[in-house]
Order: sequence, then structure tokens, then C-alpha cells
Amino acid sequence: MKKLCGEIMAAGGGVTYPKVVQLLREAAAAKGQRAVAREAGIALLSLQRYIKGESEPSLLSLRKLSAYFGKSVAWLRGENGDSENGAIVETAVCGVCGSALHVEPQDDGPLRVWPCTQCENNCVK
Repeated sequence: MKKLCGEIMAAGGGVTYPKVVQLLREAAAAKGQRAVAREAGIALLSLQRYIKGESEPSLLSLRKLSAYFGKSVAWLRGENGDSENGAIVETAVCGVCGSALHVEPQDDGPLRVWPCTQCENNCVK
């Protein structure tokens, strides 16, 4: 494994973003890898590869990790211009059960509002 400009690179060129590695290591230390993988909705083997810096998370995996950690995909990637702590600052409320919804800005479009995790409804108030 090589390090290039502070990023961990695997031999195949896949990059695990440093913020993803850090958050996953902390969560796995607190709850265990299996629990984190299950709760985040990603495969255990993928989580293990991300922690080791051996694999680049897919956009789908990044979105799942974004929802799990309450951080934006852009922040997880280490992109500039995102809030300092990566918190998702936009808010929306489920029109059925009133739960807070995960909202994420898109690179070149409107906000993406994820379905409610409580009732799986797509209705936004």
C-alpha cells in the first residue's frame, strides 16, 4: 500500500478517503465491525477494505455512509467548500411521521432528500 499526498492508495489505485477511514475505525472500535456494517447497510468485507484503505467506496456506499454518519458525501470525500464538520445543514421533515430526513446537496442540481428511515415514505413537508 502506498501513501500519496496524504491519501491511502491500494495497489489497484482505489482510494479510501481519509475521513471515511477515520470515521469507520472509530465506529468499529465502539460497536464492532459487524454492527457498523449492518447499521450502515454495507457489506462487512467492504467495510474491512475501507478501514484498511484498500478500496474506494462506490457512490452508493458513500451515500449509505453519509446517512449513517450524518455527514455529506462531499465532506467524506474531502472536497473543499463543504461545511467544516461535514454536518448536513439542510433539513426536511417526513410528511407522514414527522421524522427528520437526510438531505444532501448535489453537485449540479437540486437537493437530494432521502426516504424516511422510520416509515420509508418519500413525502416531504
